[in-house]
Amino acid sequence: MKDEGQGLRRDDVALGIACVMVSVFIFASANLVVKWLGSIYPVPEMLFLRNIAATFAAGGLALKAGGVRMLRTRRPFGHIRRGFAGFASIWASFEALQLISLAEATALSFSSPLFIALLSVPVLRERVGFSRWMVVLVGFAGVLAIAQPGRAPATDFGTALALLSGLMYALAILQMRELTRTEHPAAIACFYAALSVVLSAALLPFTGFVVPSLRDAAILLGTGGLGGVAQTLIAKAYSHAPASVVAPFIYGSIVWAALFGWAFFSEWPNWLAWTGIAMVVGSGLFLGWRETRPKPAPAAPAKSG
Repeated sequence: MKDEGQGLRRDDVALGIACVMVSVFIFASANLVVKWLGSIYPVPEMLFLRNIAATFAAGGLALKAGGVRMLRTRRPFGHIRRGFAGFASIWASFEALQLISLAEATALSFSSPLFIALLSVPVLRERVGFSRWMVVLVGFAGVLAIAQPGRAPATDFGTALALLSGLMYALAILQMRELTRTEHPAAIACFYAALSVVLSAALLPFTGFVVPSLRDAAILLGTGGLGGVAQTLIAKAYSHAPASVVAPFIYGSIVWAALFGWAFFSEWPNWLAWTGIAMVVGSGLFLGWRETRPKPAPAAPAKSG
């Protein structure tokens, strides 16, 4: 049965929703692992092991998509800029998870749509209307409600890192929009993962390397490989269901983060933080809806006499 207006069958939409729900669970579980093992291993080491697995996974997808020619690029510096921004985002996110709760770190990472709306003016030369500016202001008010500055120096620093992660992710997304005009998605993912291996390895002399147990190494490598699977599931979700349907389920990662934080670390955000989370999620959903809604057709010229 066709879903009117979208040209999609209901079972296609159901598959898209299922894909995004599985990917969200994988991402939330990976963050749980990072917070759990962060007291043992330095963040760059965890990134290094995860990105090795991600590179093999992305490389395999690239070869499956079309062989070595998929990795040919005409824009190496674009990949480098995207790689640096993406790596900075994930590094800041991992560091933030060691200082603030899972739910708060996850919610603050969703500040990226707010940063994209701000950066679209100088970077993409887009016009931002009054309603969009108001939504951005509401979103950042929600960020303040989550952060509650002044609670503790470590918490404030963790909040700053989570916001830095959102900002750098926004820059990575904007750069990726440019790359997708000429580059294959598999190539973008592969170059990003490979550059992340190099960058995380470059940090190891400054942070040290703790030889992991076989169990922990398997867990970190496994989460890296599953991260590649989750990215593929997200892409599959968007191919089967409209973005307006997929987006709300992505925010479900906050629910998993809150449950994991409560179950494993006895964390639970206070009422003010939950209010801020609702404001950030609502702002992100509205901005996503504004971006994906059909544009009105231009008015036909009036016929003369």
